Amino acid sequence: MNRQEILIELDTEIARLREARHLLTDGKGKAARSPKKAAKRTMSAKGRANIAAAQKERWAKVKKPAKSRAGHTLSPEAKAKISAAQKKRWTLQKKAVKR
Repeated sequence: MNRQEILIELDTEIARLREARHLLTDGKGKAARSPKKAAKRTMSAKGRANIAAAQKERWAKVKKPAKSRAGHTLSPEAKAKISAAQKKRWTLQKKAVKR
């Protein structure tokens, strides 16, 4: 290809691109408007109420108060037994540290 043929090809390509640009714009250089978007879906009040009620139920399960431990106290004998076992552990630990 010589220079003249290359220039002719470039001119035809430029003309084709200008035509494509003209088709995409309104002719004044501004982009043509795209078609309007479809309307957003709306939810009925009943549907929103159902969703709100379900969410409230889920939160009620999460925020449910902890079971009461009333009546589950240790007897004095059990407390004394635990205390004695802990004191024994501490004395053994102190002896191990002194060695």
